Amino acid sequence: MEWHHWLRDLLLSDDHDIERIDVSYLGEGKYAAQFDVRWRGDFKGGSFTDITVVQRWVMYESEELDHPVIES
Repeated sequence: MEWHHWLRDLLLSDDHDIERIDVSYLGEGKYAAQFDVRWRGDFKGGSFTDITVVQRWVMYESEELDHPVIES
C-alpha cells in the first residue's frame, strides 16, 4: 500500500468508473474477475490523467468467511 499513499500525496482529486466487468468460474471454488477501470486524476503539479486500466482478480471461496477472498 506504500505506492497508494505515495500517489495520494501527489493528487488534488481523482475518481474512477468500472466500464466493464467479466466474471468466470475457474473450478475448485475459484473465480476470475476482469475489470476495465477508467481512472481520472488531477495532480497538484497541474497535470490531468484520464486512462483505462485492466485489473484481473483471482478469488476463492472460504469456509471461514461469507465472502470471496482475493488470491491475486
